[in-house]
Amino acid sequence: MAANRQYRITQRVPLAIVVIVAAIIVLGAVDAWAGRRSFATADGTAYVNMAAAIASGHLTAWINGIWSPVYPLVLALALSAAAPAAPAEFTAVRITNFGIFLLTMASFGWFLRNFLETRMAKPACLEPNSEALGRDAMLVVGWASFARLAARRSGGVSRWTRRC
Repeated sequence: MAANRQYRITQRVPLAIVVIVAAIIVLGAVDAWAGRRSFATADGTAYVNMAAAIASGHLTAWINGIWSPVYPLVLALALSAAAPAAPAEFTAVRITNFGIFLLTMASFGWFLRNFLETRMAKPACLEPNSEALGRDAMLVVGWASFARLAARRSGGVSRWTRRC
């Protein structure tokens, strides 16, 4: 066990991964900053209204049959901590969403690292003549996939890749 822990600590992080992760963080921050004065959907407005009600003490707004209860609670914590004026609520929401994005990145990094450690610890499961990707290549593919899906979710890639 100690040898495995030592192995994990001494593994190097490829420069490509550092660049990809930094680019994801920068692009996420740009996306959050660009939309700080607007909220795109009616769902988002409903969540902000629920969060504002929760922040002002109406805890019954937290429970309903349509909306998720956790996101409005997180927004309510952020809104009550920042106490923004009405026009600045969307900025507080975007900052909160960026924080959630960073937590998502951290959990994905944890998953990817553990997945690859498990995969690399069992090379016998691979075919003898297979040309499997190495750890560094799998890290690049994993983080590039995360970047693609995150961009697709924010609407950035779909705006850039529409043909008509």
